[in-house]
Amino acid sequence: MEKKKTLRIALIGNPNVGKTTVFNLLTGLHQQTGNYPGTTVVQKKGKIKVNGFTLELIDLPGTESLHPHSPDEQVSLKEIIRYPENIDGIFYIADVESLKKNLLLLTQIMDLGIPVIMILNKADKLKKKGIQIDMEELKKTLGIPVILYSSVKPEGNLIQKIKPYLKKLNKCKGRRIFSEINLKEELKKHFPAIDDKLLNYSLFLHYTEQVPCSLLEMTNHPGKEEKKQLLKKETVKRYIWINKVLKNFYTQNLSERKDFTGMADKILLHPVWGYLVFFFIMFLMFQSIYHLANLPMELIDHIFGELSNWLQHKLPSNKLTDLLINGVISGVAGVLIFVPQITLLFLFVLLMDKTGYMSRVVYLTDRWMRPFGMSGKSLVPLISGTACAVPAILSTRTIENSRQRLITLLTVPFTTCSARLPVYTIIIALVIPNKFLFGWIGLQGLTLFFLYTLGFAAALAFGALLHRFLPGQKTTPLLMLMPDYQWPSFKGLLIEWWDKVSAFIFGAGKIIVLFSIILWFLGTHGIKDDKILAYPVPLEDSYLGNFGKKIEPVFRPLGFDWKIDVAVLSSFAAREIFIGTLSTIYSVEDDSEKTIIEKLRTEIHPATGRPVFNLATGWAILIFYAFALQCMSTLAVIKQETGSWAYTLGIFLFMGLLAYISAMTVYQILK
Repeated sequence: MEKKKTLRIALIGNPNVGKTTVFNLLTGLHQQTGNYPGTTVVQKKGKIKVNGFTLELIDLPGTESLHPHSPDEQVSLKEIIRYPENIDGIFYIADVESLKKNLLLLTQIMDLGIPVIMILNKADKLKKKGIQIDMEELKKTLGIPVILYSSVKPEGNLIQKIKPYLKKLNKCKGRRIFSEINLKEELKKHFPAIDDKLLNYSLFLHYTEQVPCSLLEMTNHPGKEEKKQLLKKETVKRYIWINKVLKNFYTQNLSERKDFTGMADKILLHPVWGYLVFFFIMFLMFQSIYHLANLPMELIDHIFGELSNWLQHKLPSNKLTDLLINGVISGVAGVLIFVPQITLLFLFVLLMDKTGYMSRVVYLTDRWMRPFGMSGKSLVPLISGTACAVPAILSTRTIENSRQRLITLLTVPFTTCSARLPVYTIIIALVIPNKFLFGWIGLQGLTLFFLYTLGFAAALAFGALLHRFLPGQKTTPLLMLMPDYQWPSFKGLLIEWWDKVSAFIFGAGKIIVLFSIILWFLGTHGIKDDKILAYPVPLEDSYLGNFGKKIEPVFRPLGFDWKIDVAVLSSFAAREIFIGTLSTIYSVEDDSEKTIIEKLRTEIHPATGRPVFNLATGWAILIFYAFALQCMSTLAVIKQETGSWAYTLGIFLFMGLLAYISAMTVYQILK
């Protein structure tokens, strides 16, 4: 190494560790910008002279690991694996705040036998974050030089700090942990004929990422699922090793933090106050969702009621007018009336996530989620499920343990999603009085809070059941980075909020309006005087009425009449359709100027003479929808993620049976 006067050094690190800032400090104005060959990824290079050496520095794109997910990460992998032909060594940039996370990529690089000098950045935050690092123990553990530095408040010349290691760069190859974490044994399963000494991380990357390897010219490569399992095992085993050694040189005393995040965490991560604050935030959220949205919902209901009345008087009385008013407009009203509540729900969930509070909730709840077969990371999909179960189930991919992930995705459908919210809102308004406890706790909001809590409780109970009987590794350490608290940008928050709200309006909305039109047709047409498409016919004699009456005995123990039965069955396409169906049925049957809520409130059961939507029936509907998995999209994504019809049909039948029995029990008690 002494004879080589030009050293090509790559700067690499995770995103947001200050790598490019360090590169700029080292190279100053001596930079060139271009593209990596065959890509559109920007390449930054710079040259500096240090102690007789010329350093050619390459600023590689940030990457989380050597298993790329984007074009820029692929560039970093290709540059690193070309050692020693393309580079002579690496300056690895890490961050004192997220050192544990940064060590994953570093251990992979060291396992390739590449000379590394670590620059541990953001040293100015050590005291603020209450972090203490034993630098000598850190160097000893990794076996490489480590330079503590701050690119924001630099003390001393970074180049001078690096200089002593350049002459002996080839000796800075660090500790290889590939054998220590038993990845060699994993690799031996696929290459039983290769000498044990040749089973190294280069071969592992050759097998999983199809990168060049001197040991083999060509080999079979794993399928998608096998590769995913291999990479998952590697990540977990590396983090287990990192957790074991980290405590020898890294400590963080949260009580000594002096920044806002540290002060806030003294309360929000407190073993008592932390849970009370979380419970209060959840309680406030559901009270707000109900009461703040009440006025705009009534306004939307009134506007569509007035619009229907105006069109009724202005347009000729014919089938087209009937379709427009009782099919199309009724369906649109069934979508827009719930936008205020869904808007507030999405806004609360986004704020919890973007401010950094959601990660604290994960940390707080991890120990309590373990008895239910899940981890703190499971709480993010469960809370996200209050918006929509489909993306919530997809988000379980971040859970490393496959067993915990399976339990989590099967329990997500129990959480009350925004599609159930329209059902809850209408039924609560019909059967729960608008009264207040202690002058400020609304009974209707309290009922909504209870239903959401019931959903979470059911999810945990089902998780505990699965935890008892499912095979597999039961525990995996919680691995996550808690970001500083921050106020999200208004523009970014607005864009993401609109994405979610518009997905409901134009996604679920299209389905609801389409079903409203179909139900209008079935509710106004029937067989009469030998005509199979006679119009108009009384609702009871229509196709819809005849179908509802045939299935009425099945749901009679739940207190449902045939109209509710039709609404329940139609909502298997999407839960929101329940209200749209009732809206269409009652619009077809009753052409008065009442709003949909007024029509439902005054509906009388012909056999009993009691209101159809009484306390017993109302609670039976609420409990039924709290448990029933009535969403075809959710079933489809469960099948996609589990790859199993047994799990998909099993959860559907289990939740359906639980919903039926629970609703029947509640009705029989309250009637």
